[in-house]
Amino acid sequence: VIGLYDHTHAHTHNLEHPDLSPEIHINGIVRAAYAFLSNVRVAFRHMDKEMFRNIYVTY
Repeated sequence: VIGLYDHTHAHTHNLEHPDLSPEIHINGIVRAAYAFLSNVRVAFRHMDKEMFRNIYVTY
């Protein structure tokens, strides 16, 4: 594929935190995980019998 590995464009990516410290990176991952778990909690809290049956049969 032509151009797949070409890097002729200027890199203008703005980093959220230019120091790239592991603490900031890990905090971002943990924040995303908590957001995901919060969404799962809300989904299961509002589950009815039909939703449970569909999930149970599927998995």
